[in-house]
Amino acid sequence: MHILVSALGAQPDIITETVGVFNYAPTADFYAASRSLPQITAARQGLSRVDELWLVATDQPHQEISMADGHTRIINSTEENFACIKQQCGAYGVQCRLFLLQDVPDIKSNDDARAFHDLALRVVAAAKRRANGGKLYLSLACGRKTMSADMQDAAWCFGCDMLLHILGDSKAEALPVLLGAVAANPALQNLRDQVPEFDSAAFLPCPPQTSFLDQIQEQKKQSQHFFTTYYLKEEESRANFHILYTLPLDKIKALRDEKIGIDPKRQDEELEWLKHLPKADLHCHLGGVLDPEDMIAVAECYAEDLEQAARTNPDFARWRATLSPFQVPPSGGWKGGASTRRTSCTSQQV
Repeated sequence: MHILVSALGAQPDIITETVGVFNYAPTADFYAASRSLPQITAARQGLSRVDELWLVATDQPHQEISMADGHTRIINSTEENFACIKQQCGAYGVQCRLFLLQDVPDIKSNDDARAFHDLALRVVAAAKRRANGGKLYLSLACGRKTMSADMQDAAWCFGCDMLLHILGDSKAEALPVLLGAVAANPALQNLRDQVPEFDSAAFLPCPPQTSFLDQIQEQKKQSQHFFTTYYLKEEESRANFHILYTLPLDKIKALRDEKIGIDPKRQDEELEWLKHLPKADLHCHLGGVLDPEDMIAVAECYAEDLEQAARTNPDFARWRATLSPFQVPPSGGWKGGASTRRTSCTSQQV
């Protein structure tokens, strides 16, 4: 059993485009006229035809909105969109199911977002079990951005055989982007197996709840160091960015053992090493590297620059006037024990 899971928003055609990535034939290929067909054909290698399409959606009602130009804009209900998708995907031999977040017409609050997140997690967990060794594919292509984020989080929690998106180029051509497989979080597999089976109905209204999301978040909190111990087979008092622990063990050891700033003679060599080290997130929290006196010294270094900018740039002066007295140093800088360190601060380029 191969299953495709996707959120469903206001544009059901995206669902047909997504199904068309997997289920096609030479006489009925959604992408047959695409300029990128050779690349799409190559990307499809290894993908399986899906047997079932599972959709997660909010309870959007049918609406007719009067526009300023006198026209009427019609917004189909979720049920109407689902009926259209069933008809279109039936040509591909796909059985469709809709999991509807009951009485929530749209994501407009944190409660709505959490309820949809919970439903997405439960649906993906149930789909993983239903696939029973078959393929599970997750799409990020439809629905609001929060819905796509929820689908991606479900992938990181329970794993999938392919995460994909559908993008449009400058000529409005649908282009599938295959993002690869995602491994399941080992710490959450016990929760996946606890999800109750859904009713077998094709249309399934689901009351809003957050109990499963609460369990997932609590499990993540309790197992925050599991990722490191899973890969390194040892306990760590503190964890780094978790993605670093997916590096080969020899690379992890090299990063652990490398000490810099100890031997002045190695400064050039160390700077060159740092220059070639891949950077994923390069920033500095001043509160973590400076004591209070140093923070005051740094602020005093820039006090004159701020005053000069305020005198010469009216826009900057108006913005600066909106700040509280605690957000910007007064004219002349703060006075205190660190004022005599101003010159050294500048010379060290802190």
